[in-house]
Amino acid sequence: MQLAALIVVILFAFWIGGAGAYALARPEKARAAIGQFASSHRVNLIEQALRGLAGAALVVRAPEAITPAVFHWAGWIIVVTAVLLASLPLRWHAGYAQWWSRNLPLLLVKVGGVFALALAGVLARAALG
Repeated sequence: MQLAALIVVILFAFWIGGAGAYALARPEKARAAIGQFASSHRVNLIEQALRGLAGAALVVRAPEAITPAVFHWAGWIIVVTAVLLASLPLRWHAGYAQWWSRNLPLLLVKVGGVFALALAGVLARAALG
């Protein structure tokens, strides 16, 4: 079970790092992509299922991580928010995503990209224990 959780957490870290690199390389396109979140019920359920899986993997991996309490609580927060986002009316979640895709300053997209790359590295390292 620990190996599976480690693989999922590492894949999660790669996804975060990829999103961060994309935000730095193509901030306009990254901002526009935010508006596609929750674009349909199917997309929303897939997003939330993957989010919940990543959160559950953090919880499972917590005892072996460098920062077990952080993994534990972050994992549960991710799982709970995935359930909440899957339960909200789609128009609320989609509307929120579309608002950000229109109003998020490009500088903040780039700053978010830097933070995402740093988080990806820290997450992967912490997961290895």
